[in-house]
Amino acid sequence: MVHGVERTTNGNTDTAAVPPPPEAHHRADSSTPYTTKESNTMNATIDPQVLAQFTGTETYYRLGPVLRDALCTDGVHYLMSNGMAWLVTDAMAVVTTRPEHDGFFMIEFTPREDGSGELVIGDGNGTDVHRQVYNSHAYKLGKPLRMFAEFGEVEKPQWIVLLASEH
Repeated sequence: MVHGVERTTNGNTDTAAVPPPPEAHHRADSSTPYTTKESNTMNATIDPQVLAQFTGTETYYRLGPVLRDALCTDGVHYLMSNGMAWLVTDAMAVVTTRPEHDGFFMIEFTPREDGSGELVIGDGNGTDVHRQVYNSHAYKLGKPLRMFAEFGEVEKPQWIVLLASEH
């Protein structure tokens, strides 16, 4: 499955080509009897110095046909283009299907030393609304990754996922 990340602009109807997103993130690891979200052969190439440079966005990207009411920023697009599309789509699948919300969710992925990790989605006031554990992941940074999902309007009322540094 290939994610349909498509570049969009603030109210502009023009679209531009975007580099193809990772294709291996939903393949099962053949060495295990269970399905994982990514293949062990896929390596995330996230540079912490590059990640720290995202403090705003110039472009919004559509997250594909399934998440048609969601956009992401330049920083989240960087994550998705470098091996973490699975995390963004998992988190946004939860966020966009929540019937009750106040327009804000905090998304945090915490890597563990044993190679597993945990995704926690909260309301920003200390209440967790979703937890998901991953047996393995390709996020090689030693600190948690924090994103926000906000309901706003770019082209229409929709969810926008952004890095905490872009808020």
